[in-house]
Amino acid sequence: MNSACEYKNEVIKLNIIIVLICEAVSLFFIGFDIKFTLGLVAGTVITAINMNILYAFVKIAVNNNWGIIFNLLGYVIRMIIYGLALYFSIIISSVSAIGMIIGFLGINLSVFFAQGINILRSRSKRRVKTWN
Repeated sequence: MNSACEYKNEVIKLNIIIVLICEAVSLFFIGFDIKFTLGLVAGTVITAINMNILYAFVKIAVNNNWGIIFNLLGYVIRMIIYGLALYFSIIISSVSAIGMIIGFLGINLSVFFAQGINILRSRSKRRVKTWN
């Protein structure tokens, strides 16, 4: 497995952890609401699927020199998926939509934390190498 795929998997795992924390915190404020939980789970799953679509489109575009048009197509497909999911979530309930938006935003925190973890790992590796 290459480092980009490992990074993608790490981000998705962190996203799941962040969403579980959000669900635990929401229990104190709104109690257990199945619509919120389903929105949160759907947002997380859709984000993970879109992360895999992004990875696949970038990998194909880089390996085949297809450029901007191919990446634009991938972007449009991912935004349509987000839009449709949010639309159906709003139809179900506003609480479900809030859960889905939190699930969508969890990926941003996951990328932030994954990057921080990678920076800390690289610093610790440099320290070990300089002591030898």
